[in-house]
Amino acid sequence: MKPTLFTGLLLKKETVGFLVRPIYRIAFTLLELTITVAIFSILVASVYLFFLNQKDVVDSSIEHNRIETNQRLALDEIEEFIQNAGLRAYSVGEDWHPILHADSTAVTFIADISGRGNPGLEDTLTLSRDGDGMLTVTDAAGNVVYHGSVQGRMIFTYFDSNGDEIMCSELDGFSYLDRIRQIQFTIEVGAEGEGRASRISSPPNLVYSVL
Repeated sequence: MKPTLFTGLLLKKETVGFLVRPIYRIAFTLLELTITVAIFSILVASVYLFFLNQKDVVDSSIEHNRIETNQRLALDEIEEFIQNAGLRAYSVGEDWHPILHADSTAVTFIADISGRGNPGLEDTLTLSRDGDGMLTVTDAAGNVVYHGSVQGRMIFTYFDSNGDEIMCSELDGFSYLDRIRQIQFTIEVGAEGEGRASRISSPPNLVYSVL
């Protein structure tokens, strides 16, 4: 009997009575070791690729959640101020123009947040973005009232009482500014602006603006 691939190497023969019993050394041959190492390497590579893929999925999910959180935060920051557009704590006459300036990147309006009844420079607010893309709210004296925490691009769109869009090219003079009843603000966050979300606000006090 000759030794096979998986039986080992023949050391000697042992005679027991009339029988000759071969004695083999149980060991792995070079070919066996090569095959074992190859199979083990494939298994290790498969496990590594599986966990690597899972890590990519988790990282993508975390980034998606971060962008969504920043979107909500940015929209909340803007809406908190937009809702106060035209706020006043006194009766106004016929010459009431709460929105003083409006374009696609900034809006300026009067909001008597202090409630003193006579809006001053601190009650004229401008919402825009600074050089780093952060929301910045300044008053008419140039003082920073609020500085946002989310970096991104901000776009304003304006609508009249019928829901029709007022083009920014038309917003020149109170005859058009006083028609604004709704303000849509869109925020784009993320390195490539992949996180885009919008919200429409209808400041209740704009209905008092003169048409």
